[in-house]
Amino acid sequence: MEKPKTKNCKTCRQDKSVEDFHNQKASKDGRQNNCKKCANQLRRDWAKNNREKENNRMREYYKNNPEKLSEKNKKYFEKNPNYHKDYYHRVRKNKNSH
Repeated sequence: MEKPKTKNCKTCRQDKSVEDFHNQKASKDGRQNNCKKCANQLRRDWAKNNREKENNRMREYYKNNPEKLSEKNKKYFEKNPNYHKDYYHRVRKNKNSH
């Protein structure tokens, strides 16, 4: 049986390519019910409305995954060598504009 190429998002009610949905092994079609865009917005809204839980979750994640985060930061700064220079330039510019 061939898998469908489109799926309807339960949040925005739009038909989208199945590639626009995150994987979910437990579901019948192997994809989540919300498209990636809606799922990301729902996650951001939840984090905003549950700030203390989110802070605790992230604190625990940072505590339990220092090597993973260190490697991620290292890769980011290798790709963005001027990050600090650009950041301080923006900060100084904003301080002077007040």
